[in-house]
Amino acid sequence: NLRTREVEDYTERGLADLEERILRTPIDAHETLREDPLRVMRALRFAQQYGLRMCPELAAAARTAEVHEGLRHKVSRERIGIELRKMLTSDAFGGTFARLDDFGLRDCILPMPDDDDFVKRVLKSGQWD
Repeated sequence: NLRTREVEDYTERGLADLEERILRTPIDAHETLREDPLRVMRALRFAQQYGLRMCPELAAAARTAEVHEGLRHKVSRERIGIELRKMLTSDAFGGTFARLDDFGLRDCILPMPDDDDFVKRVLKSGQWD
């Protein structure tokens, strides 16, 4: 509270979570990510950038097919691109793709064609033709 210069902890666990370096949503994690699936990318970025670990409920919700589908179909490519750019340009960008893989998110945000020959050609030549 800026007026009283006191911290107001409405969840009654926010300060303890900060001390323990835990990232948690103020309401049900699954509901939070279902409402706006882009929040899963923000959670990964915050965890990476500030050295936090996701609470088990948030980590489990981040791995669900429902959240992955929401990220694929409800969130614009532009919003995903902005969040990915923030992840890759932060000082803690190392491990971004490993974290996305850990949560099954890389294919949601960087879909690759199913054609293995196409992928091999692109990786070999660096061109999309």
